[in-house]
Amino acid sequence: MVAIDKSAIRIRPYVEDDYDQVMDFLVQGFNTVGERILARTIKRPSTALSILTQSITYTLLIELALTALTNAPTSTGSSALSVENLRSLHETLMKPESVQDLILRFLKPSFLLLWCIVSLIVAGTTLARIYRKCVSSNRDYIQSCFNDDLQDIQGYYQSSMQDSTPPSDDQKKGNNKTSKKKNRSQFWVACLDSHPQVIMGCIALDDNYAHAAHLKKKHLAQGETAESFTMPRESDAELRRLSVHPDYRRLGISKILVEKLIEYAKEQGFKRVIMSTTMVQKEALVGYIRRGFEKERLITIDNVFNIWFGALDLTTTPPEKDKEIRSRKQQEWLREVAAY
Repeated sequence: MVAIDKSAIRIRPYVEDDYDQVMDFLVQGFNTVGERILARTIKRPSTALSILTQSITYTLLIELALTALTNAPTSTGSSALSVENLRSLHETLMKPESVQDLILRFLKPSFLLLWCIVSLIVAGTTLARIYRKCVSSNRDYIQSCFNDDLQDIQGYYQSSMQDSTPPSDDQKKGNNKTSKKKNRSQFWVACLDSHPQVIMGCIALDDNYAHAAHLKKKHLAQGETAESFTMPRESDAELRRLSVHPDYRRLGISKILVEKLIEYAKEQGFKRVIMSTTMVQKEALVGYIRRGFEKERLITIDNVFNIWFGALDLTTTPPEKDKEIRSRKQQEWLREVAAY
């Protein structure tokens, strides 16, 4: 981390020349989140339980198979298994007087060694499978971002007009044109007055109402029905793409970027700022909660990680009694994040 005077930090609109730098630390941020999700998945109790269950099961099966082969009589100079052999083995194992012998068999050094070997193999394959799944999911998510708003930042966030409503069936047939709405979105970057070409962080405000047609198209592409699509509120702005380059973190840049977005949202007439982030992004989530964002819901994805949805009211100042209630809720949410 470098030492920088906060007063020298300037927030300006994104320009095309910023693309490579912005993409560089955005991808770094995506990968960091992916690594945290991977670590959390590996540390889940269910993962350890699955490895233990599989290793014991496979070891028992191998031990029984070896026992069956050992007890099988030879025929024509080779070992052979038959229904009678397996029945005899089953009877031997099920005899009450053989239970102690059975337990002692599984406490033999040879059995324990076999269990250790099987456990290592099962653990390796399980962790490799989890790793491949997390890497693939993270790669797919990054690609989806590049196919979405990051494909053309200026076109998505800085064009003056966007399709405001999803096209109806008649509009799809060309009977009517899709209505247009002023696009109040914006994408900012943080830099130094002395070095405006060096990008330290970024943030975006998404006017979802102006992008309703685009959002519905994404919704349908994910296999959802048109009836399940919820039309965005015209009064809501979404905070997106907040990221700070690793070399410039802990300098208060994210706070300055969020303050810029909130100021702009008020100027544009938005009544709320909504956001979402994964619970593994603890530092960012703590900042949102302390800034006044209130939890609306928590969604679990693939039983692996949780996404925290929140909103910041820009229109009202709560009375003192409501402030106390909000303060208690805020402390509860902060404890929830800390314990995750």
